[in-house]
This record gives sequence, structure tokens and C-alpha cells, in this order.
Amino acid sequence: MMDGLNSVRITRSLKAVWGLKGHLQVVAIGVVIILGFTLFASLGPRSKQALGPSSLCQFPAIYNFGDSNSDTGSVSAVFGRVPYPNGISFFGRPSGRYCDGRLIVDFIAEKLGLPYLSSFLDSLEGSFQHGADFAASGSTIRKVDGKMYVSGINPLSLSVQLLQFEQLKERTSELYKQASSFDIKRRLPKLEDFSRALYTLDIGQNDLHNALVTMTKDQVQKLIPELITQFASAIERLYQLGARIFWVHNTGPLGCLPYVAMKYPSKPKNLDETGCIKSYNEVAQEFNRQLKNRIDKLRIKLQDFLLVYVDIYSAKYSLISDAKQNGFVDPLGYCCKHTGDSKLHCWNKGTVNGTIVYATPCDNPAEYISWDSIHYTEAANRWVANRISDGSFSDPPLPITRLCKKSLPASVASVNHVGEAKECKFPAIFNFGDSNSDTGGLSAAFGQAGPPHGETFFHAPAGRYCDGRLVIDFIAQGLGLPYLHAFLDAVGSNFSHGANFATAGSTIRPQNTTLHQGGFSPISLNVQFYEFHDFHQRSQIFRRKGGVFKDLLPKGEYFSKALYTFDIGQNDLVAGYFLNMSTDQVRAFVPDVISQFSTIVKTIKLFYLGFMQFLPPMRRVVQDIYDQGGRYFWIHNTGPVGCLPYVMDRLLIRASEVDKVGCASPFNEVAQYFNRKLKEEVAHLRKELPHAVLTYVDVYSVKYDLIANASLYGFEQPLRACCGHGGKYNYNEHIGCGGKIIVKGKEVLVGKACKNPSTAINWDGVHYTEAANKWIFNRIADGSNSAQSRSLINDCDFPAIFNFGDSNSDTGGLAAAFKPVPHPYGETFFGAPAGRNSDGRLIIDFLAESLGLPYLSAYLDSVGTNFSHGANFATAGSTVRPPNFTISQFGVSPVSLDVQFVQFSEFLTRSQIVRKRGGIFEGLLPKEDYFSRALYTFDIGQNDLAYGYKLNLSTDQVKTYVPDVLDQFSKVVRGVYAKGGRSFWIHNTGPLGCLSYTLVLFPVAEAQLDKYGCSIAHNEAAQYYNAKLKEVVAQLRKDLPSASITYVDVYSFKCTLFTQAEKLGFEKPLVACCGHGGKYNFNNTERCGSTKLVDGKEMIIAKSCQNPSVRVLWDGIHYTEAANKWVFGQILDNNSFSDPPIPLKMACQRATSN
Repeated sequence: MMDGLNSVRITRSLKAVWGLKGHLQVVAIGVVIILGFTLFASLGPRSKQALGPSSLCQFPAIYNFGDSNSDTGSVSAVFGRVPYPNGISFFGRPSGRYCDGRLIVDFIAEKLGLPYLSSFLDSLEGSFQHGADFAASGSTIRKVDGKMYVSGINPLSLSVQLLQFEQLKERTSELYKQASSFDIKRRLPKLEDFSRALYTLDIGQNDLHNALVTMTKDQVQKLIPELITQFASAIERLYQLGARIFWVHNTGPLGCLPYVAMKYPSKPKNLDETGCIKSYNEVAQEFNRQLKNRIDKLRIKLQDFLLVYVDIYSAKYSLISDAKQNGFVDPLGYCCKHTGDSKLHCWNKGTVNGTIVYATPCDNPAEYISWDSIHYTEAANRWVANRISDGSFSDPPLPITRLCKKSLPASVASVNHVGEAKECKFPAIFNFGDSNSDTGGLSAAFGQAGPPHGETFFHAPAGRYCDGRLVIDFIAQGLGLPYLHAFLDAVGSNFSHGANFATAGSTIRPQNTTLHQGGFSPISLNVQFYEFHDFHQRSQIFRRKGGVFKDLLPKGEYFSKALYTFDIGQNDLVAGYFLNMSTDQVRAFVPDVISQFSTIVKTIKLFYLGFMQFLPPMRRVVQDIYDQGGRYFWIHNTGPVGCLPYVMDRLLIRASEVDKVGCASPFNEVAQYFNRKLKEEVAHLRKELPHAVLTYVDVYSVKYDLIANASLYGFEQPLRACCGHGGKYNYNEHIGCGGKIIVKGKEVLVGKACKNPSTAINWDGVHYTEAANKWIFNRIADGSNSAQSRSLINDCDFPAIFNFGDSNSDTGGLAAAFKPVPHPYGETFFGAPAGRNSDGRLIIDFLAESLGLPYLSAYLDSVGTNFSHGANFATAGSTVRPPNFTISQFGVSPVSLDVQFVQFSEFLTRSQIVRKRGGIFEGLLPKEDYFSRALYTFDIGQNDLAYGYKLNLSTDQVKTYVPDVLDQFSKVVRGVYAKGGRSFWIHNTGPLGCLSYTLVLFPVAEAQLDKYGCSIAHNEAAQYYNAKLKEVVAQLRKDLPSASITYVDVYSFKCTLFTQAEKLGFEKPLVACCGHGGKYNFNNTERCGSTKLVDGKEMIIAKSCQNPSVRVLWDGIHYTEAANKWVFGQILDNNSFSDPPIPLKMACQRATSN
């Protein structure tokens, strides 16, 4: 969780690891993604001596899917690194993990002798040689819809993670064929390793959490079967892609998180003996029960594979309920916190008296189970990892190092038979999950988790919400692989042996709240799959190119030989509770979460056939990975959420709902219900994926055992966070681990880690300590707690772009035809005016860059232009409808959309005539086939609205002519289609009411401004236009059967810039950077670049501000390059804001309308 970031970076916009909303109304809980297996007997106890002597599996890779419980850097890479003190226990610095050190997935990698998984979204120096982590904090099993996203759920849901896996596998194959450099191959998995790898899944907690805070208990219960179905579908998809060994975690005890306990305090009767919230844990338990049952069915359905169900819930609850015996203190407390500011948490930064402060870790994070009230400390993660790695918490009860064997019956007939198996050699791990396995994803994307995170092992924040390593770290270590790098972490990442797509706060189901509002990561499980899919393809492309990246990406065969780990789902459960749902309501949506977990891959596979909405994402994820060669899946159920400090602190729990350990029974019951459904899905996937080995890992049981018997295992206070600040559970949702306050003008760390994190189970109230993670890993590594067609989607490879629009995308049209834009336009990037109404590049420029194409030349510019890869017909001031006034009167361009279409038609014809003549122009004009393969972009309509206001029309009057505007818009799209255009990328219009020129030219009363200072009426007009535009796009999809039309919600992104400016690193969002005087630095008669004569010399009086990079508006009408870049980055990364939600590079793929 991250709350109250005040900085100049986008990462400071969070108030939770998964998002924020004022006082954090929704918290996504990461589920530890247990990725790997015990490589050395010393790392954990053997499960049964009957297993007999046998060589260990040598998994070449691990592929993990999940949320923040196994996110090793995905969200961190995309949205900004997690802050200090995260990562302090092990990494010595933030490492993308919401933990003081390593996650369970890290310990699994260690156990298997593999490096820590690199997050798939971490593109710089990443190595996927031994797998990849697709888990993303805040991810869910279910696909993220609007409501889920706005509540903070990560859009990288399980289905997206599967798409990312597909991309990784495909691109690995391509790069391997092309690459001549040893360096590239060294960084990519071998193609054969995809079928030999371990596939781990730990997701679902965010689905449950989201449901628990938004639904009633009954609704949650009804949702669980859907979650389980989607979870199972994901496993089946991975199976189809070649995965054969699965390690599946159930969800943990949500009711035991300090954050939940503090945020939703319950009466004593609603708490269990440990102090956990019963209702939360009940939901988790129901989820786990259904998950386990589905896994049993998958085993029957699928052939020639192994699916291990890992009861993480029991392991975590055991850790919490017996914290003292396990060496931890206060199991429901947490280590990283801040007592002086209730809004400061370990996952964020705060400002006190004008000074930036951080949460302070406890003196010894190893003594705590919870790190920041939501995530476990590294000590707790280690404990859990050790407990699950030996097989005692798994079904079948196989040590993690022996999962390379073929499928076992749903009820293991003979342990002796298992003992005869040889050990797997996973070359890589690809992890999907939430903060329980996030090794830096959320941290890289939204801001590094600061000290004391990571202190135990890394000695500095390491992206983990833990004092050290996570279970995923121990898994990688156990497999002899390096720790997984977060996919979203672009700095110093090595993906040669896998990637981590998990991000803290991720859920299975896409959530309805934004990251900022609800605390859930936008990178839900389906988004993580998208990342994996992209990583799969792109990694191989780069490997084939050779060079240094060849050694930083996994070999093509690694994708089929790798271990795919999943640890996600806890946040799905907690989300429901945070939306004031009852346990029954949370249980109600578990089936939906599981369904999306299991069917995510099928959805992705059929997405391009237009059937995406019919299949849940979880199964799609697994099946998609299977289709791409993945054969080994390691799927964690969700842990005992009712034992997490942040759950028990935040949610109201009655004394009667507290079990003997102190955990919240209702929350744990939901987790168990989720796990049962998840297990059923895994069993079902085993039937449908005959060549996959799917392991359902009962992380719940391991974690619960750790909590319930903490003192027995050398831990203390299992329900108390090691790193935190105050309260019964040492968890404060406002001042988390690493939180700081200003005291007498100085920044003071108050959210400190406990003195000895190695004796703590919970690191920060949400995540486990490294000690706990290691313990959990050792328990699951030995298997005692673990229970066909390909459809690879390639990037569209657009050869050209043809753009239609106004000044938001005009790269020189109006300037060439009427008057060049003056200095200081263009100063930031081009160093001189470049025909653009900005200090630098526009969104269309970044779009071209992302597609590997040159910047578009304006059609009206005849000097030095090159149209070989497209043309730009947009001109500043353009409208959809032909204007009735001249440009001199109202500033409206005569080149309206219909005129631009005429220009395009002329260009199409004449360009080919000129090309046929040969000569120099042949190379300056597009080839004929480019017109049908090109991307057609539209960004127009804002001026139509503003035009009405200039005519003194009311908002209602403006709305009346919107249908006519869109009718003409539709005609142009149809016209382009008739000319051969097939791929359309359509932006809606931005928040007109937030522009300086609107506020100056059309002033409104103070009461008519929203709390951010924007004009409510003008924004309502823009929203009305957008709603109608979306309807038009839907109709166009029906009428143009061969077209791929993507509607992009630019409004939401731009609106976020104004409402969250400071947290995103911007300032004075309503004030123009370049202008001359007034409240908004905008004067309509003396606009940016205006001059006047002074003593006979022409002087610029409307100058640029000192630092345009921290400003949103450039000249009061248009955006700065920095703002354009940010918006485009959101368009590129947050596909959930597009309809259909597909990446830009796949905009040629068709999908049916809703």
C-alpha cells in the first residue's frame, strides 16, 4: 500500500501500493506468488521420507503470474519505484517489491537455484533467460472493468499477464532466430525451456478484497465461483501454450492483515483467537476451497501435466496464529509505519510542515510478520516459503523441487511413486501476482518503497514490500535462478531467467476504482498477461538482433520449460470488504474471480476473433501461456487475509468473528472459499491442458500455520506488522512502513521496522517478512502443500499512420498554411518552433515513436516533408463540422474534418501516381499496400464544443448539436474505411473545463467550479460528447465488419493530470506555462510568444515558464511535452482505458462490440 506521496514524479500520486483515494477506501492485498521449488534439502524440510532419494528437478525457468505478493517490479517499472524503506532488509534499497526484502517468489527462485525473476515490464537490462514475472501489484483474476479500475485495481489482470507471456514467448522465438550475438541469447530463455519451466500462479486476493469492500458477503460468495472458473481457464491456456508444471497458491488470510484490522475494526466477537477478522478469512477460505476443488477437476481433465495446489492460507495463518513460536512478535502488528501522520505509510511519502517524510521501519523487521500492515516482511515471506516448499502444504504433497514430473491423479495414489521422480530443471520463472511476490513492479511504476523495506536482506529498499526477500525470491533461489526482476522495472533488470509481472495491489478481476482512489494496482492479472504476451514476443525479437540484450532476455525455449507462478487473489477478496461488503457478498463474487483466473487465456485467444467478453480471464491466462509452450504452472491459492494487520485494522470485526489465533474468521473463510474454487479450476485445467503440469500450492494453510503457531516456529506477534507506526497491530493506514513526519522542520522517520524482522511474520501489515517468506517457501517447496492449439498474437506492424485532428495532433499543418508558430514553441525538444502548439512533442509524436515510425509530416507542409510512412491532415483549430466563421474571427481552421478527408482521398490517389513515375519521390511516398495496413488516428471534437461556447450557447444547447457533430464524424470514418482503411485509433476529447483559456474566456461562478478549479459545466459537455462518441464507435464496429476500431479514453488520463498534478510531479495545473499575466497566465490578446515594441525593438512579452517539464498546460490551450508524454504513457500502458482494451501495437485486431 502507498498513501500520500508528494513528489515530482508520477509515483507520488499513489496513496496505496495499489492506489489511493483520499483516506484509502479500497486496499488491494497482494498474494504471495510462490514460484519455485526447494533445490537444496537445507532450504526446507522434506515432506515425506517415503518420497525417497531422487535427483532434484532442474527447472530452467519460472514464469510467474500474480499480484503484489509476487510482483518483483512490474508496477514499480511502469509507475515509479516503491519508496524507502521497502527492500532494506535484503536489497538495501527499494527493489520493486512491497516488502522489506524478498517475496515468497524470490525464495522459490532461490530454492530452485534460479535467479530472482525479472519483471516482464522492466525493459532495461532485464534478463529472461530463466523465466519472467508477469505478476503486477493490484492485479486480479477478473478483467478490470471501469468500476474496478477506478477503485484502484491494476489493469494488468491475469488475462493481460497471459498476453504478456505470449509476447515474451513469441518474441523470444523470433529473436533467437534472428540473433547472432551471444549476448542476446544469454538474456532470453531457450525455446525448449518454456515446456520445462515451472509456471507459478498466485492471484485472487485482490479480487476478493475488492469484492469485500464493494459487495455484501452474499455477493462475494456468488462471485467466487466465477473467479475460480477464470483462474482455471488461465491455467488451461498456459497448458495450451506448453506449460506442464503448475504451482498454484490459494489466497492468504485477508482478515489477518493489520491494515484491514485497523481500517475496518471489528467487535471482539467478530475476531478469531489470533485477532483476525473472521468474515474476511471466511471469504478467503471459501475461495480456497473452491479453488482446490477446481484444481482436482483440472487434474482429471488435463493430461500429461502436474498441477500442485499450495495452501498458502494455512501456512500464513499458521505463521500468524503461532507467531511467537515461529520467532515473530505481535502477529497482527506491522513493522513499517509512522505515528505522527496517519496518512503516511511504508509504501508512500508524505509532507509534514513542508518537508517530505517517510514511514519508519521497526528496528528489527525480522521480528514482524507484516511489513507495512498489508504486505509481509521478508522474514515472514521466508517462513512461508520454507513451509510450502517441502510439500506439506501442497496437493499433491510434492516438494517444490520435484514438480517436473507428469500429472498425478487428483488424489495422489502413491507418495512413493512421487519419490521416484527426477527433479525438474526450470531455466526461468515467469511470475504473476500481487505484492506478495512483487519484486519491484509497483515500485518502479509508482515510486520506490522506501526504507526500511528491504533492510534485512538487501540492506536497502528493493521494490519488495518486505524487509527482505519474498517467497518468490526463495523460489527462484531454490531453483538455482536469480531473483526475478520486475517487468515494469526498466533499470538494471535481467530477464534471462524469467520475469516478474506481479505488482503490489494487483487483483484477478480488474477493479472499478483507480489506483489513487481504491488502493488497487491497475495492473490486474489480465494486464500482467498482456505484459507477458508482449514480453514473450519482444524478448525474442531483441535476442535475434543480438547485442547486449541477448543475454538479458530468456531464450525462446525457456518459455515452454519455465515455471509459471501465480500468487494472486487476496486483493480481490479484500476489495469487497473495503467496499463494505459482507463476507457472504465477497464469497459471492469469488467464482467470477476464479473464472477469470482460469479462463483468461481463452479470452485472449478469442479476443482477436471478437469473443473476448464471453470468457473469464484466469483460465485464459493459463491456456494462453500453455499455447505458447508453457507447461509448468505453480499456482498459489490466496493466503489467510483475515490474519493480515491491514485487514484487521481497517475492517470492522466483531469479537465473535475472531478465531483463536486472532484472525478474522469471516475474511479467512472467504479466502478459503476462494481457494476451494481456485483448486477446482486447477483440477479442471489439468483435464483441458493434457501436456501441462499444474501445481496448486496451498499457501493459505502454510501461512495460517505459520501465524497460528508463530512461537513454535520462532516467530513473535504474528498479527502485528514489523514495520509500521502505532496501533494494536502496529499498522496505521496513513503512516505506513517508512513513513516520515516533519518535526521542528526536520524530516523524521516514524514508520520504522521492528528490531528483529527475522522473528516477525508480517512485515508491513500486508506483506510477509523475508523470514516468513522463507519459512513459507520451505513449506511449499517440497510439495507437501501443493496440490493445445497455439494462438500467438503478433504486433500489427503498422507501416504508416494517417492522422486526422486539430491542434492536439497538428505537426505543422496550420503553421505551413497560415502562419508559423512563434518562439518559444518547440523549445523543449526541437529547440525551435516545429509547427506544433507545444513546447515539444505531441501525443501523436510519441505514438509514432512507439510504433517505430518517424514523426508525421503535415500534409499541408510542402518543404522537406517525407510521407513514406504516413501523413498528418490535422490542423490547429479544426472542427468536425464545417465552420461558419473564418479563422480570423473565431480562430477556427477552415480545414474541418470533411476537408481533411478530401485531402486524404487526393493524397491516396496522387501519391501512387507519383510513385509510379519513379525518381526521388518514390522513396518519399507510402507504398500502395500501406493504406490498408496503416493505423488511422483521430483526435478531434474539442473545438466543436468550444465553438458553441464562443457563440454564447449554454451547455444544454451545446449538447443538442453533439449528435450532428458525431454523425459527420462517423461519415468520415466510413469514408476512410471505403478507401481501404481498417485499423482505427480514436481519441475522445479532453476536459475542456480545465483549460486556462476556458476559465478566462468563459468565466463561471466559484460554485460552478469543481474542487480542482475546473469548470463543471464545460467538463460535463466534454463527457457527454465522449459518451455519445463511444456509442458511435460501437455502431461503427457493427457496420464495418472488417474494421478494428479502438476508442481511447484520453479524457480520463488528462483529467488525472489536473486532479493529481502534484502527486504526478506537476505543478500549477490550471496555469499556462507560456503566457502573459492574469490568474491563469493566459491573455487571449497576448498569447504565448506575443511580442511588442520596446524602444524600437521587438520584445517577447509572453514568455515560457522556467521549467515546462513540471507544467501541464503549455499555452493555456495545449499541453506541454511532459504532459503529452505522460498521457501517452498511460494510453500505452493502461489498456483498460481503451475499448477494446488492447495495446496500441495490436490495434489491428478486431473485437466485437459489447
